[in-house]
Amino acid sequence: MGICMYAKAVKDEKISAILADPPLVWRLLAPEDDAAYLEAIGQNDPPGFFARLFGDKRKWPPDIPRFSFSDEECRDLDLDKSWDGINFCLKRILNPEDGLNIFEDGKNVGTVEVGYTTAKCFTSDDVSRIADRYSNISEAELRSLFAPDEMSEVYPSGFWTRNDDECWEYLRDSFAALKEFLGHAKRHGLGIVIEFT
Repeated sequence: MGICMYAKAVKDEKISAILADPPLVWRLLAPEDDAAYLEAIGQNDPPGFFARLFGDKRKWPPDIPRFSFSDEECRDLDLDKSWDGINFCLKRILNPEDGLNIFEDGKNVGTVEVGYTTAKCFTSDDVSRIADRYSNISEAELRSLFAPDEMSEVYPSGFWTRNDDECWEYLRDSFAALKEFLGHAKRHGLGIVIEFT
């Protein structure tokens, strides 16, 4: 159990669609789970007898939109619980006004909760800027930003303060996966959608 971070690379047109109609975020994050989308639009149950008797004419089951994904869009990233350790390091060097922190910046997707909070999204232009900035952070620089003595409040609680090889390798490998994911999205002109579950 715990808070994990998951991201999916998608085209800007899908990001625009979910910003305009936030329940559609479920068609990106859980395309096989019709129930999550139906619940988000308030139609998880068919109209009852009395509702139909008094004029509820809504179609049941309702039409459920589907997205089709290109091969490039099928790329996803699961940072598991490493995200807050990476966030701690990034916050030490990123300017908060630049909008380059994928864990704290981005546009919220309406008020539809997809785990612990609403999903966040970044357009392909945002991703390109973020990928460029993160690609310039070397392993040595990341190591210099990793400060276990200051990470007692960083999730998962108590893990980072162990200050052992396992902690560092988890952070290093997760950040490398993040950079590779962002590089893929940039190369293919994709944005990203993020959820914390």
